[in-house]
Amino acid sequence: MAFTVRDFHDLVKLLREHPEWREELRALLLAPELLSLPQLIRELAEKVDRLAAAQARTEERVAELAAAQARTEARLSLLEERMAELAAAQARTEERLGLLEERVAELTAAQARTEERLSLLEERMAELAAAQARAEERLSLLEERMAELAAAQARTEERLGLFEQRVERALEELATRVSALAEAQARTELSVGELKGIVLELRWRERAPAYLGKLLRRARLLSDTELLDLLDTEQAQAVLSAEERDDLLQADFVVVGKRKPDGAEVYLVGEVSFVVDPGDVERARRRAELLGRLGVSALPVVAGHAITREAERLARSHQVPRILDGTLFLD
Repeated sequence: MAFTVRDFHDLVKLLREHPEWREELRALLLAPELLSLPQLIRELAEKVDRLAAAQARTEERVAELAAAQARTEARLSLLEERMAELAAAQARTEERLGLLEERVAELTAAQARTEERLSLLEERMAELAAAQARAEERLSLLEERMAELAAAQARTEERLGLFEQRVERALEELATRVSALAEAQARTELSVGELKGIVLELRWRERAPAYLGKLLRRARLLSDTELLDLLDTEQAQAVLSAEERDDLLQADFVVVGKRKPDGAEVYLVGEVSFVVDPGDVERARRRAELLGRLGVSALPVVAGHAITREAERLARSHQVPRILDGTLFLD
């Protein structure tokens, strides 16, 4: 009887319903080698899994070794650089050692020379020690001599003290006499100066019109009475205080006359000193200004035998005429 497709489907159905039959059918249909193939595949899969795991571990180890190799190479590079630096340092060290050896040789030679000099110094020190001993002996003699001289000096100082006392008393007496002479000389000079001023003022009062002839025509000296009459007017009392009136009365001279260029009446208020100083110039200017308050034209003038530089400068700056030894100076 032939095996049909229906029969095949029925067989498949039965095998699905009875799985245990499949093993018997498989044993009938397949060779023993094929039957053992699934087991072999399972074993092979297990081996492959084990190999894959081993391969993974191997690859991980290889990665670790590669990283270690990289680190090793980096360290080797650093070591090579360090070795190069050490080689250079060694070269420099050897160079310095060469210099040190030369320096040690020089120091050795210097030490030899130093020892030689020390020997000479020791000899010299011995000589100096002997000289010191001799000097100390001489110093002892000098100390004795100094003691003798000190005693003599004490006696001399005592005598000098007595002498100084006598000299001081003599100097005090001399100073007293010199001071008295200086005071007398000062009084004499003051008296002479006053006399010179009085004589000069009297001569000026007599010759003022002649001295002022270059400035004024018909110049005449105001008497004390005329000056008082001028200052006693109501106008004078209105514009001048009592102190200013007294100050104006102290003027050495007041001359009135006609000014040559225009014939205007002018009063000259003057100060006379043997040596004209800045104070004389200022007083003449101040008193001329006071007289000018009375409505008259008043100018200052100074006269004397000589004039100081400061007074000359001040008179020039204020255009105050100077009459020195009878000569008129207007600049």
